[in-house]
Amino acid sequence: MTGTTMAFATSPHEAAEMNHRIANNLALLASLIEIDSREIADPGAIVVLEAARRRIHAIANVHRRLYKVEAIDRLDLCDFIEDLSRDLRSVCENAGRERRLYFEGTSVFVAPEEAVAIGILVAELVSNACKHAYPASDAGDVRIRLDGSGEGGWCLTVEDEGRGYSPGPSGPGSGLGSRIIDASVGRLGATCIWEDAMPGTRFVMHCGPTLEARLSAAPQPIL
Repeated sequence: MTGTTMAFATSPHEAAEMNHRIANNLALLASLIEIDSREIADPGAIVVLEAARRRIHAIANVHRRLYKVEAIDRLDLCDFIEDLSRDLRSVCENAGRERRLYFEGTSVFVAPEEAVAIGILVAELVSNACKHAYPASDAGDVRIRLDGSGEGGWCLTVEDEGRGYSPGPSGPGSGLGSRIIDASVGRLGATCIWEDAMPGTRFVMHCGPTLEARLSAAPQPIL
């Protein structure tokens, strides 16, 4: 749900209805892409369409999760990511042998429109790790961690124990997945770094302050 969409939602019921419609429309689009891909013989085109279908499906799942949120102005990111992880586990299980996804976190409250960017980011990071971090025949884990980092900020970490890479600020690769990650981080006004986890790769994003910290710091009306 975008900030513009949220402006039209004046009640939890309206916000839920908007997210429900968005999720259904995106799910339909993903299904149409899957159907069309069956008519294509080019392996390269099939890979591109499958990646597009997977990303659209991930965004639909984000909005489906927001559909369940009772408040329209804030949500607990810990509960949101934990719920989203249940869907992402199927991505890991389909990616190869014994891919396991773990999540641990503390309560961090954010605005619903921020949760959309975070959900897309987490889905992309987990999908990339499950598909590319380990050889197809090897088992492997992917871990998500959410921490309050003090002074109203918070930290998101996604890591694996796979092949690893040479650390650098731009992250592994320069394809569409990397651009989606960079765009999500930029939309949140956050900073991120890719690290060599020895073994594996670690993505760390620092963001803040939280919604509660911003609200408490806002000027109070003079009575």
